[in-house]
Amino acid sequence: GSSWIAKSAVNRVFETPRLQLPKPIQDVMRAEMEPEQVVRSLLVDTIVEPLMEYLCAGFPPDPCNTSLPSFDLAEMSSNGRLLSSLLASHPSLGSLIVGYNDDAIQIKVLLQKWDRRGCGFYALHNLLRFLAALQAATDEDAAVVLHGLHSYASHWHLYWRCRNALSAHAVCRGNRHYPWTLRDVEHGLLERPYVEHLQLHVLPQSVFSAYPTICRDFTILPCMSVNALRNGIMEPHHVIELQQVFDRFRSASSASHAFLVGSTSHWVCVVANKWRGEFEVFYMDSHNFPILDLNDAQIEEAIAARMRVAIEEGRPLEGYGTFEERLHRVCHSAADAKFALRTISQGVRGQLCFITVVLDLVIEALLESFQNVVPVSSENPSYQTNELTQWLSSYYPPPVFQASVVNRIRAFGKQHISCSTASRLLRWTSTWIDKCNEYSLGRLSSLSTVTMGGSGSMQHPDPASLPDSKLLAGFSDVLVELHKLLTA
Repeated sequence: GSSWIAKSAVNRVFETPRLQLPKPIQDVMRAEMEPEQVVRSLLVDTIVEPLMEYLCAGFPPDPCNTSLPSFDLAEMSSNGRLLSSLLASHPSLGSLIVGYNDDAIQIKVLLQKWDRRGCGFYALHNLLRFLAALQAATDEDAAVVLHGLHSYASHWHLYWRCRNALSAHAVCRGNRHYPWTLRDVEHGLLERPYVEHLQLHVLPQSVFSAYPTICRDFTILPCMSVNALRNGIMEPHHVIELQQVFDRFRSASSASHAFLVGSTSHWVCVVANKWRGEFEVFYMDSHNFPILDLNDAQIEEAIAARMRVAIEEGRPLEGYGTFEERLHRVCHSAADAKFALRTISQGVRGQLCFITVVLDLVIEALLESFQNVVPVSSENPSYQTNELTQWLSSYYPPPVFQASVVNRIRAFGKQHISCSTASRLLRWTSTWIDKCNEYSLGRLSSLSTVTMGGSGSMQHPDPASLPDSKLLAGFSDVLVELHKLLTA
């Protein structure tokens, strides 16, 4: 059957000059190999089904710079079903469930086998399919849409539609700067600006145009990992916007919303659904790693086993480095995905405040970094001061401390800090304001050494001219400002 499909596809392609095939497909079609070899080396996964889609319909041209009105990305659209009930009752959909826990249900989706850079497009396809199923007119229509989660033709149809539109937009922008150059687009990574452009200008006219509202029913979260939030990479306005999504979802009687989530170096998607007050959350990952009902050790074992299978099949592994280094990164990505999934699941249910999560992580990162470098107590004050200046120089210079912690607390409001974290921060701030004052007094009293000026007069060194004194003075100023903010 595979040989017949391959021969038929090749013959029909070259007999149909009107088709404009993407270059990768042309390259494979022109390769001097037997059909069976083509099938083994990607044909079934990435060529045959997309070709069938081409032969049936082809791709309509993509607009460049289509002017569409902007819309609120957090706006919800109501839906008419709980998909968990459909998955449980429909005879052909039960196999889609990979696992579940209190947070979510994991859905089996199209496996990303050979295209190791394309996880973002897989996640986008899964997200749109699931939102379309929620808005389908009947349960049977929803079942048909969900079956498309396993269609390579559907995935590659959307991929090339998006890829062609992004390439056209890169040309319109002059093909000059990252990420809007043809080379960047052809690299295959789904950058955040690409998703935003697709959401506004391409997806409303895509193969999902029968479901016009789904293009505004998802939020892009490329910085949802623990480390990204601890380091303050997510901008304050994005934090507030996500909290607003959670608030609107919680207050609506029926709603659906999806999240395109970046976890380290991988894209996954989460879909939240609410119907007549009942919640359900779905998780989809193009690697189909079963993360919901496994602990960390079991997840690592399962990921390692799959990576060994990929090596045996000759498929490329993600990233670079040794097997252990790659395994560590993938496990780290899975841990970030679990964190993001748990946060979103609890956020839409009203079980947490995302602003509080972010503020607590930022403050915990500050205090943990400080405790790792600066000793809590020392019989040698000068040693403690040296460690403090090292921490200020290498980790949290006063401007960084100001921007990453103080300004964020001011932007979000101190009331959003959890009580335990606020107490720890206030104690730490008070302690080190006193220590900085003691250090300044001790430093002034120790400056008894004099130097001879050019006129022979006695001169005392200016303590503010010493590098560590400048750092400590700046640190003290930020501490005082933070203390006022916390006690106001």
